[in-house]
Amino acid sequence: MDIALTGSSGFIGGHLKKLIEGLGHNVICIARANTEKLNTNKYTYEDLFLGKVKSQFDCMIHLASPNYDYAKDDSLNTGIVELTREIITCLPLYGCKKFIFFSTAKVYGEPSLHAGIFSENSKLNPISDYARAKVIAEEITRKMSSELNFKYLIYRMPLVYGSNMKSNIGKLLNIINSGYPFISFGKSKSLKKSFLCIENIKTIIKYNLINTDSIDNRVLNIADKNSFALDEVIARYKAITKSKSIIISVPNIIFQILMKIPVIKNILIKLYGNFVIDTKCINEISEINILDTFEGLSYLNNGEEKNE
Repeated sequence: MDIALTGSSGFIGGHLKKLIEGLGHNVICIARANTEKLNTNKYTYEDLFLGKVKSQFDCMIHLASPNYDYAKDDSLNTGIVELTREIITCLPLYGCKKFIFFSTAKVYGEPSLHAGIFSENSKLNPISDYARAKVIAEEITRKMSSELNFKYLIYRMPLVYGSNMKSNIGKLLNIINSGYPFISFGKSKSLKKSFLCIENIKTIIKYNLINTDSIDNRVLNIADKNSFALDEVIARYKAITKSKSIIISVPNIIFQILMKIPVIKNILIKLYGNFVIDTKCINEISEINILDTFEGLSYLNNGEEKNE
């Protein structure tokens, strides 16, 4: 099959490009600039929009996106909303009937101290500019699917980790790799998060490409099988890597005092707060074996990669 892929130079896109090629498919990379003039499988967005790509697409996987929460300019709207609209508009030029869009679990809101699990049917509450743009891009995908007669999947993802990651979770794990201490609060042990290992993304996309009928106009949460407190993830990673980093347990009273300082409160909630998404729908697909976060961390430490 010929698979068009945006964002192939990014963390997730790089993994997916290698996976798809390993499955024997042809990957057509779409980027803002083609710095590899001799690479006939790499095109710019301008090439795409003008019909200059010399292939028909069996599927378009749209990953490319700015990766920051707020902007004073129009960059998030341009890089998410308008780019998605333009990409979808040109799908008929390439006979493309399958479209996979990577959204974010942030469409449900932000971490908090309140318990709760977000399902695909939960009310959307996007807080950041980034999340609001993703919500609009999802709406565009659904609306234009009917107009242009293609099938889509929208994947909502939490924090993603894996080899060569540049995400916030990667920065936290680098603290452990560097042997620096990590602060653990009594309260934070009860606050759970969903994480997503790159290996699980690869497993899901592999399933979609082998079973193209699975691209069937759905919105799905994807995440590791179980949710954990950030403290649990850090402690497990420390054990796996045999890091000399020290985890410092701080009494809960200190947490309560710090929570009275607005700036620090926002940081603590974002870092430690509850944010769990329900992945029942994806887990019900028997052919997909989803790893839990502790298993995913083991792959990360060993430098191993599945499905490639």
